[in-house]
Amino acid sequence: MLVALMLLASCNHGRTDDAATRHADSLLSEVNDSILVNSPKASAMAKAGMRNAADSIEYYGYVVALGKIYYMSSKTDSMRQCVNRALSFVNRTSEPTPRHFDLKANAYGVLATDFYHKRQADSAIVNFHLSYIAMMHGNNLGNLPAQCANLADAYEQKNDMAQAANWYRRALFLTDSLRLPHSTYVSLYLGLAQVYMNLHDFENSQYYYRQTEKSYNDLTPNLKFYFLNNYASFYYYSKEYGKSLVLFRRLQAMVKDNPDMEFDLNLCRLNMADVFFNLGQNDSARYYLKITEPYFVAQNVQPAIYYGNTVKIGLALADNDVARVRCILAAEKFPPPDEPNLRDIRRRYMRSFFIRTGDYKNAYSNLLYSTNQNDSIEHSRAHILATEIMMRYQQDTLALHNSLRIENEVHKTDRMYLWLVSNTAVAVVLLLAVIIGVIMVRRRAMRNEMKLLRSRLDGVRSRISPHFIFNVLNHEASGEVNSENLQKMAKLMRTNLELSRQTYITLKAELDFVKQYVDAEKSLLGKEFKYSVEVPADSELEKIIVPSMAVQILVENSIKHGLLQKGGKRELCIRVVRNADSTDIFVEDNGTGFTMGGSSSGVGLGLNIIRQTILIVNQNNKKKVRFEIHNRVENDAIVGCVAHFMIPDGLKFMET
Repeated sequence: MLVALMLLASCNHGRTDDAATRHADSLLSEVNDSILVNSPKASAMAKAGMRNAADSIEYYGYVVALGKIYYMSSKTDSMRQCVNRALSFVNRTSEPTPRHFDLKANAYGVLATDFYHKRQADSAIVNFHLSYIAMMHGNNLGNLPAQCANLADAYEQKNDMAQAANWYRRALFLTDSLRLPHSTYVSLYLGLAQVYMNLHDFENSQYYYRQTEKSYNDLTPNLKFYFLNNYASFYYYSKEYGKSLVLFRRLQAMVKDNPDMEFDLNLCRLNMADVFFNLGQNDSARYYLKITEPYFVAQNVQPAIYYGNTVKIGLALADNDVARVRCILAAEKFPPPDEPNLRDIRRRYMRSFFIRTGDYKNAYSNLLYSTNQNDSIEHSRAHILATEIMMRYQQDTLALHNSLRIENEVHKTDRMYLWLVSNTAVAVVLLLAVIIGVIMVRRRAMRNEMKLLRSRLDGVRSRISPHFIFNVLNHEASGEVNSENLQKMAKLMRTNLELSRQTYITLKAELDFVKQYVDAEKSLLGKEFKYSVEVPADSELEKIIVPSMAVQILVENSIKHGLLQKGGKRELCIRVVRNADSTDIFVEDNGTGFTMGGSSSGVGLGLNIIRQTILIVNQNNKKKVRFEIHNRVENDAIVGCVAHFMIPDGLKFMET
């Protein structure tokens, strides 16, 4: 235990600012989350953070966040000013910390994203790479795979598939090394599948699509669309048009009822038009072109219009309508899009057009370009293979070095383990000895306490029998003495002596004794005396344990100090009420009431015995017995007295 405390102390030493840093990072994360959901409060939150920043790193973190907001608002110049301010601060720092590198990675990431969306692939690659290098020295190593994926996407935009595959594989390697969640792998599998499809490496592409499909239910709606669209395109490029159509239909069913995915729905149907054409179902192809063309024209989505025109060219050639092809080409008033796949499909259809029109020069140029493209793809595939071999060699070498290092560490670990086990065993033995000692001391103390409580209880209870016998004899001496009364008195005293030897009895036995006592006293109370009992069944009364003579003392007080002092109708009632986890016992009369300052000492002695008994019982139990006595009052006049016991279930009674 001492060793553990020392280790905890050493771990916490010198980290007094961790809590403040975590709090600052948490606030900055809230701002970035607001930016992601395009919250209108994001700008105010960032500026408030700048005003309240505790240090320069935190301040410039909010500056970069403000730059992101400017970027999303298309205020590129303001964004660059914010990012350059942050980079200038970091570059001036002589001894940068991991937090400085996190800030630097974030700043370069914003610049890279701007270049990527402007399709300036080379600039995007440079800044993503700078962000990646800074991130390697920061605290957020878990973001490295995502940054590798960003680099892969930038290389893919540049049509450098070899480097794109290389960075995706590096992302997978880092994900595995950092033991990141399985969800991280899914998007990387999807990216690799797309890269291999662009390289016409259909075997590897399908492998990664199938790996992605295993986690399909865990994908977000956008990733589900991306997966189904690309997987269907995979089957299109591998010329398995039937399987492609099945996936496009599945995609259409997923997005058709979502108003926020209208663009995605029309894009899916445009792809289906091309698939139907390649399946020879030209009417279906024309139908899907007809329902998608107005949307893309209205939105001026030039790549989609270009693709739709490509399918129209194919349909016109299928109808041997060369003139319609010329009309389609003449109507296009924009340059071909940057997407290589769309241009490749157009070249394939145009090659047939050139051949049919006898334009063999353009047909040859078209074929030569396609051949060069295929050669380039083969070269990229060879480059990827070489890169993969080198990466695996590096991983194997690293594994060998790690194995040797681990073997050396094992010997140290074994010695430390032996030391730890032996010391732990000693500590456990000592701890057990201390625990056993404490338990024995506590048990001895509890036994002594119980003996003391029993002695006190015996002393209190020993006063009950003489008190009762004295009262009965005194009472009988004041009345008419005859043989019947003497027999009742003798029976009552004998029962009292038996009960007084028992500290606790059942409520059934207690009430039976009370009945004997009341029967013996009836003659003194007159003919108008009424005694009633409202109790549960005897089987319930047998389960309830009470201190012996407790109810009898209350009944005796009611008769002696309440009812005998009153003329006219006299009433005495005992009520027992069972609750969920307790029992209420009421002794009620319509006598002259209860007065603690009365002249008689008998009532004080009897109640004192009850109170001391309850006090001793309560000392031994968490659940407490409660006792109270009060007068009944009507119209400012005392009309009787009520004594009330509340006895909880499960009391632990001391053996005597």
